[in-house]
Amino acid sequence: MPGRRHGARRRSARGTVSPMSKKRRNNQQAASGNATSPTPSKARKAVVVGRWGIAVALAVVVVAASGLGGLSAFARGVACAALAFLLANALWQHMSLERAGALAFVCAVAVGIVSVLVGQAALRSGFSPFDWAAVVAGAAIGTLVARPMLRKIDRLSKSAVP
Repeated sequence: MPGRRHGARRRSARGTVSPMSKKRRNNQQAASGNATSPTPSKARKAVVVGRWGIAVALAVVVVAASGLGGLSAFARGVACAALAFLLANALWQHMSLERAGALAFVCAVAVGIVSVLVGQAALRSGFSPFDWAAVVAGAAIGTLVARPMLRKIDRLSKSAVP
């Protein structure tokens, strides 16, 4: 109907308000160009699983390398920056980019803290403010880089699709 908002409710014959049927709502979305497939394709699922797999693999490598005593403060900071970027990329599939960035920062710092603690336990070393600062700085840099880069990547990928 002209003038009806997308997702609006319709009145039944008895005058009560009932939600629009899913079929009708999907037809309106298709007509407006905002249609989304009800189930993601297998390729899309594979991409999402791949993004998560890479991020989780890096987190495991960072903690394991710390346990072996193989990460300096600089290397840990770079790893946290890469991890924050990868987590923002993976999380962006499920939420807004702003929320994904914030959550990626928190998760990268958490992995970095675990990495520092494991490294300190393995080497029996004391508290090092450089390790902690590297973790936070690396996660912040990775998060700050992720937002404009992911937007640019998204724009380029959308323009490449016919």
